[in-house]
Amino acid sequence: FVHGWSINDHETFPWLVQAELPAYEVINFGVGGYGTIQSLLKLKELFGKDRTPAVIVIVYSTLHDERNTFLRSRMKELTAWNHLGPLNQPFARFAGNGELNIEYKSVEYRTVPFIKWSALAHGVDLAINKMQARFLDSHGITKQILSEILRESNHRNIPVLLASIYSGPRTADLLSWADSAGFQ
Repeated sequence: FVHGWSINDHETFPWLVQAELPAYEVINFGVGGYGTIQSLLKLKELFGKDRTPAVIVIVYSTLHDERNTFLRSRMKELTAWNHLGPLNQPFARFAGNGELNIEYKSVEYRTVPFIKWSALAHGVDLAINKMQARFLDSHGITKQILSEILRESNHRNIPVLLASIYSGPRTADLLSWADSAGFQ
């Protein structure tokens, strides 16, 4: 992954890019557990401080789709691993007009009652998570987040490169869409 988990600095993707492009300062904003929504928020923060990168590289993974919408299943994962105390997580939804609406939600997973003692309750909990994933267009929301990144970057004449780290049908769909949307 871009943030460089379990490897030495000189083996990370950003370090290797820096070695190939010594005239540029490569800054790695990759963080474990983040999605594309955090990239959008970080770019807005940088643009607000009048920091203008020469190039923006976004690395996409299909797991970003559920992170961007903070699905119930994602909340369940985070709750199990959270040892930091109260956390707020950004997430996106489509507003009534089709625009992107970004909100924050506390990382608290409320299970179906008796989930620890009943396979039936556990099955119901899983079914609720699957239904939410089916009816919430996480992949479409990721495209909208990327559209905002591209719009903000084009406004500042900054090229945006989009790469992927996994292959598969959703990745192929996103890359085809990104090509027609104007990403490099």
